[in-house]
Amino acid sequence: MKLNQRRQLAQVALSTLMALGMGSAFAQVERGTQGGITSPVQFDTKLKASDRQLGAIEGIFTRIETARLPAEKEKLTDELSRPLAAYAKGMIEGFSEAIKQAEIATKSQGKEGSTAILKPFEDLAAKHEQRLKKLDERAQKISSDIEKVEDQPKKSSSIAEPAEAAKLAIGWRLLEKISDLFISPAHAAIAIPVVTTCSNANPNSNPPPTVAQFAACFVATQTAGALKDQAQITFTACWNAAHRHKLKRDGHIHFPALMHTACTATLVARLA
Repeated sequence: MKLNQRRQLAQVALSTLMALGMGSAFAQVERGTQGGITSPVQFDTKLKASDRQLGAIEGIFTRIETARLPAEKEKLTDELSRPLAAYAKGMIEGFSEAIKQAEIATKSQGKEGSTAILKPFEDLAAKHEQRLKKLDERAQKISSDIEKVEDQPKKSSSIAEPAEAAKLAIGWRLLEKISDLFISPAHAAIAIPVVTTCSNANPNSNPPPTVAQFAACFVATQTAGALKDQAQITFTACWNAAHRHKLKRDGHIHFPALMHTACTATLVARLA
């Protein structure tokens, strides 16, 4: 896919989020990667900020789990979507910045930019992937617990419970096809291949990188950039799918904010 086509698709994804009121969280993603050189220290500060964001999201989950009333739990779930969107934006920006700095390094043959910040991002994303998987499991349990309490007056016996669990699972199954494409074996983690290739383009290595190694790193950054754009578009589709299924015709409530956790988990798994 050509660069201008990728940008057009990314803009469509952004426009869709803006229509949902979530676009502000992503509005600066492309512009945020248009600056100059980012030092490893500056990049480390950004990574720590993303780590704090995920910690805050985990804190909201704990508050939801400890809330006693279903209404209180539901109110707290409404607080999740915006922090999740901001966190996803930060991770996309971090990946974009790492790729950009590696590209600058290849073009200048190590005089500017850096290939060294790719690995710290990949390390953080891999750790966050595991934490987000656990959050997704917690999200499904929270949703199930809320609905069990709300459905209690309607139940005449415990026989209804499997049926309720089946209805709850529908919401997450709506995302399965998207998620399967998102992190399929053929399109697994984006960062690992570019980290491996660009590790050979470290200007401080002895002997120094060859022109061919710099060129290979450049190609890897272009491929990773294209895959990142696709991941962002698919993330938007996942987010929208959760939003559209907030209320089913049978009155069975799904929780978009909790489902957005699954979208974010698959995004980070894709970037790692």
